[in-house]
Amino acid sequence: MDEIIKTIITVLVAPLTLGGAAILWKYLEKKSNLRIAELERKVNSSRTQQKRDYGTIYNVLTILMATMKADRCYIIQPHPLKKAQYISVVFEIDEMGILSIKERLTDYPVGNIPVFYGDISTRDFLFYDSINKMKGKRARANFAAIGTESLYIKQLTKEDTWVGSLVIDYLEPPRVAPDYARGEMSAAADKIQYILPPIED
Repeated sequence: MDEIIKTIITVLVAPLTLGGAAILWKYLEKKSNLRIAELERKVNSSRTQQKRDYGTIYNVLTILMATMKADRCYIIQPHPLKKAQYISVVFEIDEMGILSIKERLTDYPVGNIPVFYGDISTRDFLFYDSINKMKGKRARANFAAIGTESLYIKQLTKEDTWVGSLVIDYLEPPRVAPDYARGEMSAAADKIQYILPPIED
């Protein structure tokens, strides 16, 4: 008799248990799908914002290069950000036919150019009316190899941390005065230093 009761209970309870498990499974699956959809929206939104930021940065560089009558305009960035071991140029605009600096300054060890690195990481504005006046043989050689004659460099900071340097590069003596350059570069820096993405290592 006990066996019959156990069998009846099993026959009656088993579908309820399976039904409850199915309902729970559907609930968890729906919740999981909603979470996945939310993450996808966030990723797509982040990518859209990153594209906008990149567009803004290139637009600012293009306008600045034209305003400053420069041959090259680029951003030197340290990485990894907390303990910089390298500098790289990721964003660069140059006149047609002008050698790019990006190939020379990508994953470039800061130990090879300690004086130049120290200057750009600590000083707000630098002006070299001649590369020959730049301290550090390697830094001077790197710029000379691509034909640079003079430079303006403006520090980029985010929350008092150096995140990069905006550079105006000429193949001849500068075509604008230092005070004008400082004003234009400061205005450009204000537009890009907070949206400048760090270099991923």
